[in-house]
Amino acid sequence: MWRLELLHPLSAHFPIVLTFVGTLFWFLGACGGRWPRLQAFWPASAVLLVLAALSAWWAVKTGLWADEVVGRELFDPRPLKDHENGAFTLTWLLTGGVVLDLGRRASAVPSWGRRWGGWVVAVMLLASCGLMGYVAHLGAGLVFQQGAGVMLPPDMN
Repeated sequence: MWRLELLHPLSAHFPIVLTFVGTLFWFLGACGGRWPRLQAFWPASAVLLVLAALSAWWAVKTGLWADEVVGRELFDPRPLKDHENGAFTLTWLLTGGVVLDLGRRASAVPSWGRRWGGWVVAVMLLASCGLMGYVAHLGAGLVFQQGAGVMLPPDMN
């Protein structure tokens, strides 16, 4: 039960949910110019996306710990490398989008910077969601197709 590699699947689900919900809230808040009630989603989106980026870094760290144990058990290590590379790319992309969004919300940014920055953030968040789905799919494949991190009973080894 208390194996270090089990921290990764426990922590990997937080950035998945936080990224998707934070992005949804971001887009709802972006519609606040047309529908003012939706502006209430802006503060929530900022909090959720910051938590998504922080939890993504934690998932990467625990994934490196899991790799030390699980990487030796796989038949085909290529999906693991794709999962790791995708997770690093996703985490940097998400972190960059969050930092840009927080900077864009600062009052010292000119209006044209907020507008164009908003488009860049929108693309980065959508790309993060797409990449998150792919990375999660690869992680699920490692567990369900190759048995990564799954402990078999002694009589089945």
